Amino acid sequence: MSEAVLRGSAIAYAPPKVREVAGEPPGPVRPQERIQLLDVLRGFALFGILQVNWPDWQGSLGRVLDYFVDDKMRTIYSLLFGIGFGIQLIRAQERGRPFVLRYAWRSLLLLIIGSSHFVFIWYGDIVRFYALMAFMLLFFARARPTVLVVAASLSLALDVTPNVPGRSGRPLLTRPNPELAERAQTEQWPLQQRQQNYGAKAAAGENGEGYGQLVRGRLFQLRQQLTRWSVFYFADDLQLFSLFLLGLFVAKRRILHEPEKHKRLLKWTLVVGLSVGLVANVFNAFSDIIEARHIPVLSSIPMDGIGGGIAYEVGNYFLAMGYVAGLTLLVLSRDRVRTAAAALLAPVGRMGLTNYLMQSVILTMLLYGRGLGLGEHLPTWWRQLVLECVFVVQILYSRWWFQYFQYGPVEWAWRSLTWFKMQPLRATAVGKEATAA
Repeated sequence: MSEAVLRGSAIAYAPPKVREVAGEPPGPVRPQERIQLLDVLRGFALFGILQVNWPDWQGSLGRVLDYFVDDKMRTIYSLLFGIGFGIQLIRAQERGRPFVLRYAWRSLLLLIIGSSHFVFIWYGDIVRFYALMAFMLLFFARARPTVLVVAASLSLALDVTPNVPGRSGRPLLTRPNPELAERAQTEQWPLQQRQQNYGAKAAAGENGEGYGQLVRGRLFQLRQQLTRWSVFYFADDLQLFSLFLLGLFVAKRRILHEPEKHKRLLKWTLVVGLSVGLVANVFNAFSDIIEARHIPVLSSIPMDGIGGGIAYEVGNYFLAMGYVAGLTLLVLSRDRVRTAAAALLAPVGRMGLTNYLMQSVILTMLLYGRGLGLGEHLPTWWRQLVLECVFVVQILYSRWWFQYFQYGPVEWAWRSLTWFKMQPLRATAVGKEATAA
């Protein structure tokens, strides 16, 4: 691996300020400047996201995944994206450079990437909402950390309050059911158009024409979201905005830049996060048992309101924070964890956007009829084995990639378009720049 990736058991939490040179032109963050702990956490989140990307869970495995993993990892990934955008804002402010237009252009490019992912590959895309949330962070760019904590708490409170009488709609961070989602998208395209141009099988997505119908349905849905300017969509689900505000707070307080200085906060986050998260998630993962056995006190809680709504979202939020704090403390205190994180998680997280999109491409080709169609033929444990194999492939691919290149392919394209300049891609360029300096 290149020297920019974690080296052995020595983790660089906060990179040296290599660009503090008078008169140096602005540019994207170099590999030497990466906060490498974020790559570890991002790789961990991507591994968790992959575990719940099969459409059908069954038996004890499904219950375990539902309780410990489902939607928690998407929550972590969203928090890390918020931290990343926060770092971009803070670095520009610290260097006294204008950032609004560049930041807005970068966010617009991400919106295009996410929208393309949504339309052509995977309905469960979250990236386009990251881009829109990034625009909203501009209003809080100069807010004090205390204001950010209050705003994040208020956003989460407003998000779960409508769940009391019964919530309409699906939270952004909730994993969609792929089969139901694809069926619904074919229905987004006007019925008359579908009947005139496509047969019943095409509308149901059962042949080659069905994919074209699916794309048209998603384009129709995307156009509706953007033309209505998703303000009302955000108002219906503010958990994601809360995570971006919390990410900006973490970046401003340098909690993951310098975790050794924040061990006490991390320990409290671990204790509170796991305590609240594990208790609250009982209502979602074991709701059928609670209702069937009429467990005292618990059975009196409405599962479609407080139990299945507020408890579920709050539980995911807190458990995700507990996971982040716990893994960070392990990396700080255990040499073996640092070594494993350097070898397995950091390379995947370093090209996190590329690997997120790759998961969608690989699983779409494996699961559905327009690919191998394995979703209908493999038993549960074999399905999970396939997912583990996919992540092993991503580890091997990422480690190989960074032997020769310094950015992931999607990250490189995103950076180049952001700065209107082809960025150096080959890893040898890093050594040349360091020698010249």
